[in-house]
Amino acid sequence: MSESTVFAYERVEAAIESMIRNGTLRPGDRVPSIREICRREGVSKITVIHALTNLEAKSLILARPRSGFFVQSLTLLPLPKLPEIFAHPREPRLSEDVARVFRDLQMPGVIALGAGTPDAALLPTSEIARSVARAARMHASKFGGYSMCDTDLPLRREIALRLARSGGTISPDEIVITIGCMDALNLSLRAVAKAGDTVLIETPTYFGLVQMIGSLGMNILSVPATCADGLDVIAFEKAIKNHNIAACILIPSFGNPHGANLSEFRRQAVVKIANKHKVPIIENDIYGELGFGQSQPRPLKSLPGAEDVILCGSLSKTLSPALRVGWVVAGPHAENVRRLKWITSITTPHVTSLAAAEYLRSGGFDRHLRALRKTLEIQMCRISNSIAKSFPTGTALSRPCGGYFLWAELPAGVDSLKLRDAAIEKNISICPGPIFSVDGEFRNFIRLNCALALDDKVLQAIENMGKIAHQLNAASQTKARV
Repeated sequence: MSESTVFAYERVEAAIESMIRNGTLRPGDRVPSIREICRREGVSKITVIHALTNLEAKSLILARPRSGFFVQSLTLLPLPKLPEIFAHPREPRLSEDVARVFRDLQMPGVIALGAGTPDAALLPTSEIARSVARAARMHASKFGGYSMCDTDLPLRREIALRLARSGGTISPDEIVITIGCMDALNLSLRAVAKAGDTVLIETPTYFGLVQMIGSLGMNILSVPATCADGLDVIAFEKAIKNHNIAACILIPSFGNPHGANLSEFRRQAVVKIANKHKVPIIENDIYGELGFGQSQPRPLKSLPGAEDVILCGSLSKTLSPALRVGWVVAGPHAENVRRLKWITSITTPHVTSLAAAEYLRSGGFDRHLRALRKTLEIQMCRISNSIAKSFPTGTALSRPCGGYFLWAELPAGVDSLKLRDAAIEKNISICPGPIFSVDGEFRNFIRLNCALALDDKVLQAIENMGKIAHQLNAASQTKARV
């Protein structure tokens, strides 16, 4: 099935949602009847019911017995206003607050509202287990030795085929299989930069990148990004002109934590600027296949002039974190990346590589991705609505069109570190804003994960978080008046 295939129910769903969001259908209005939609759109009754069921799951409409479907009241929070940060290169420090995130996740019964870990209920775990078992049986003799490059060739071929859909022509020989995406990013950065060099990142950005760059003894130059547009391309060009940048690490598709998607025009501009100044881009594309729209964004690597873009990806967010399957499309840096891989880990597990290749080849992955995207879109809508109802006045919220995350700006009086401390007492784990930058900005921001098994327990946790935020905000206002 083609990635561009649009089912009839998706077309109907999109048309009704557009009417709700542009105000044609207002809160309390009755949605056209199933019979009317069937006649107007030329589709079957079951198609319309499928579309309406999805809209109800997003909390956009509500069914009333014997009356039909009605538009629900929708509170649309403003977008967060991120501070404009024009920093000088500096060496990041290892953060105890990042370590705290992982410690909190180990607590029994914790509801992980912050960490970017997919719930097993969203993944085809049984199918993956069968693929691993088959690969282990068929290649049992390989347990007696290290996996060499010929073993992961089937996986590299499948990855090259997937990348070809976006218009890129990639040879399997350019691809290096890694142990997840962080391994891919680490090897890529070490291939093009050394201790003491300066690495450009967008801010806010994934806290793991900040910690990784610091652990390698490199400096960071932060360039601002927004929830609406992603990376500030003008600031990006200015930074590259005025500083000696060894490499850039960017997340153009559904950035972490803000969820913004860099437009095609901005992607082309970024590649052109980096090319002009001969600065390699390391592209973290781990969420690239999780767009909610009818087509997925093209990686920077697939654009003209992107020979010096190093593309890093993984199956951890889309298929299985436990497989630990990642990759680097390193282009002219491929041999250097391979050499660093041998030094670091020698090889990758051959059974998981073969199992992943089989699953990708079977077509099961595309079917799973289609369902996962829809689930994430619905859950993001429901969680957004819950935040709008539960959190204090003055809260702002991102509106991603893909990926896992919502990025929430709380009223200035709500310290996200204090919110974290109070939330963990109720077995709720969050990611506070300061860990997503070098200097601890975004003190009143939090990141929320939508890749959960969304149930009443999770929605209650969000409501409890809102109550804590109300209390912190009230205490701050009282203190300011004294």
